[in-house]
Amino acid sequence: MSILIAGAGGILGAITGGLWGAGAGVLLGGAIRNGWRAQSGWRSMEEPVRSEAAKSATMAAIGLAAGGFLAYRAYSSKKDKKD
Repeated sequence: MSILIAGAGGILGAITGGLWGAGAGVLLGGAIRNGWRAQSGWRSMEEPVRSEAAKSATMAAIGLAAGGFLAYRAYSSKKDKKD
């Protein structure tokens, strides 16, 4: 599932934002998947499951920030080409 989400994000990003968009799509797709994993394990009473959920939440936040930055770069480069 993760490969499909990241691949779809990369393809969609490449179509809309070129190389910057492809990177943003892959990272944001990964962030969505990690957020989903974190949400599903967060309420567990088992410590290893909660620990994995915390790691997934951290990676989701990092992926969201990095993907957002790349999306901004994609938007900026398209805007600069129009001017």
